Amino acid sequence: MKIKTTKHMRLDELIKYIFDNDIRNTGFESSNGVEITVGSDGIFEFLDMNYAKDDLFTVQVEEEVTEKTVFDKLLFTYKNPSGCIRTACYEDSSMDDINKKFDVVGLRSLLIVHDNGLTTEIWNAVDGFLDDVVKDKDNA
Repeated sequence: MKIKTTKHMRLDELIKYIFDNDIRNTGFESSNGVEITVGSDGIFEFLDMNYAKDDLFTVQVEEEVTEKTVFDKLLFTYKNPSGCIRTACYEDSSMDDINKKFDVVGLRSLLIVHDNGLTTEIWNAVDGFLDDVVKDKDNA
């Protein structure tokens, strides 16, 4: 399963990301309004030559998600050994971590918890991993 994530990158990270992923026909804007575009030929156009070291560019990145993917905040529902449905939220955890660390008899669902408190379901016991999930920490 793949999810789309909003990431913030410094200029050096953005350039590496563009090269590594052969990005073309795309523009990026920094937190300070500075713009960079990449043409169809892969050539960069820097629309402003004044870049600060801490300028961050917003990028939509598609990431593969597996049972080992670690999330900043992960909410899960499960059935405990006595059969009661419970919920818990953990930071810096993966599906594997949750299954190993806790006495989870029946994992029911996994949800990403965004910084604004909203959640996005990424897995459930009926359907498994869900396709076309968007993980946007800032705007969910």
